[in-house]
Amino acid sequence: MATDIMMQLGNFQFSIGTAAYQELRRNVEYRWAELNRIAHRPSLQFVGVGRDEIELRGVILPTFQGGIHQVDILRTYAQKGKPQTLTTGRGENWGPWCVLAITDEQRTMTFKGTPLKIEFTLRLSYYGPDDGSTGSRGYVSSTWSNLLGKQGATLITPPDIATAKSGVVPPVKASQLGSLTPALAAAKIPPQVAASTLTKAIQQVQLIQKDATAAATVLAQVSMTVSSLKTGIAHDPVGTISRLLTSGIGQAGIRTLFGSDLAGSLSQIGAAVQVGQGTVQTVGNLLATTARGVNHG
Repeated sequence: MATDIMMQLGNFQFSIGTAAYQELRRNVEYRWAELNRIAHRPSLQFVGVGRDEIELRGVILPTFQGGIHQVDILRTYAQKGKPQTLTTGRGENWGPWCVLAITDEQRTMTFKGTPLKIEFTLRLSYYGPDDGSTGSRGYVSSTWSNLLGKQGATLITPPDIATAKSGVVPPVKASQLGSLTPALAAAKIPPQVAASTLTKAIQQVQLIQKDATAAATVLAQVSMTVSSLKTGIAHDPVGTISRLLTSGIGQAGIRTLFGSDLAGSLSQIGAAVQVGQGTVQTVGNLLATTARGVNHG
């Protein structure tokens, strides 16, 4: 990237010679669900990162450099309806972003209606598809490391939109929790929170490296492999995760498989399900059912 480039969106380069921005404002939301508790104040449960938006404000001087059509070029990119890779002038890849809005104000008009100054505002939002393929590795690797912790990050391959495959298990809906619903209700865990947590857990399983030694060691305790776990996820995602949580792998095993960020929430779900099942024999029957399902898959 040329040294005078401030930032590049797709093939459009922000620079003094095209469109120079004077302000960059970024806003990232973090989502917390409120959990009502009897005789206690409500507690908060972290359910994930929310919207990530950038606003660029700048000036174009058509008669100096760049010409009058720079904003039109930006609008052409936006009308394609596809995310564009955002790269800084320092060489940092921030992944795919979508253009939400472009506003321009033309000032100091000449005799023929040509502005001598164009002030523009560009609003972008980070592109986050449902399948977990959240963009280029340069930006996402650090994000996943922060969310999962050092141990979890070593087991997870950061997703790459260029290598995303079809057939990914869709997000879990609250209506799909089935027999888990009564146990979750008894434990005061909102269905939406449980569904969101299980969705993230399923995505983590799909991204575990096949040769992840730590993950394989944990699964060996319950006679499973990374491959059989993924097979179970493909056929019965909610059931497979719930059975794994009640299989006796413990808090450390949950943290190894799913990362520190999900360990607490998944442990609560596992405890609720185990209480709802009532007996150790029931857990054994569920594990046997899982093994038969994987063998026939």
